[in-house]
Amino acid sequence: AVKARLRAALASADFNRQAKLEMMLRSLDRGTETKAPGIVKAGVTEDRVISPAEFDLLVSGTSRRTSLFLWFLYNTGCRAAEMCGARLDRCEHLGDMVRITIIGKGNKERKVEIEKRLFDAIRAEFAGETWVFQTRGGRPFRPPYVSYEITKAGRRILGRRISAHTMRHSFATLAIREGAPIKAVSEYLGHSSTAITMDMYVHERLEKGQKVRRAFI
Repeated sequence: AVKARLRAALASADFNRQAKLEMMLRSLDRGTETKAPGIVKAGVTEDRVISPAEFDLLVSGTSRRTSLFLWFLYNTGCRAAEMCGARLDRCEHLGDMVRITIIGKGNKERKVEIEKRLFDAIRAEFAGETWVFQTRGGRPFRPPYVSYEITKAGRRILGRRISAHTMRHSFATLAIREGAPIKAVSEYLGHSSTAITMDMYVHERLEKGQKVRRAFI
């Protein structure tokens, strides 16, 4: 709307001034800090999340490696790429919890937390020197591989299609059901606007009491 008003105000200006204005407005569309957030066309409905009971069934029926992917994603709301990019030198031990600084979309940093027991289990399984989730070849796992393994487990165990992003949707949905402030959930997920969080996750049919974080066992 602001851009439309600017164009209208300078409609009678000479061609050079109009061209400079258009270049400036287009540069705003490309900048990470000035680009308008995308429009969410449809909210996340119940068929795009998994319940705590389904999660427990899922982790108990898959490999140790895949289950640890699931534990991390379900308890942090991270994207698969954010999880795969988590570095050991960005982990801070806080008693029973470990705080991890991750890099999200637009190279924006934010912090997530997991239980120390879960962190220790991940370290025992992957034993990386640089990455939290590190392959035997010393590289971070690739997001498509993580999502493929989760999709495969979902079809076999739950009988439906899920992905790594399903864990993110589930985390956000359950957090809001538990009464977490929208702004806090939005910042934790790394959304550029609380409007995105509300459009995606705030629906009457999702207002049920459920526990959010699953205690690692």
